[in-house]
Amino acid sequence: VQMYKQAKVRGMVFAATTEMELNRIGYKYAGENNLDDAIQLFTLNTELFPFSGNTWDSLAETWLKKGDKEKAKIFYTKSLEMNPENNGAKEALENL
Repeated sequence: VQMYKQAKVRGMVFAATTEMELNRIGYKYAGENNLDDAIQLFTLNTELFPFSGNTWDSLAETWLKKGDKEKAKIFYTKSLEMNPENNGAKEALENL
């Protein structure tokens, strides 16, 4: 993730620069139970695409999977700020 940030600052181009591609890779890590790397990647995605409710939702979901309900609440709330129609985030917050 740090290499990606440094390269991005220097203007290098990467294949995985879209929100969807970064999310896909993050979910691959999460699916392998590599939650720390998934969280780093989802955090980067929120930095690159801060107005996307989807990026915040993915970060929240992974924090919840890791067992940190407080961080999950924060990021689900942020997701709803960006996309008030996100029923998955609404439901997750109700269950937390």
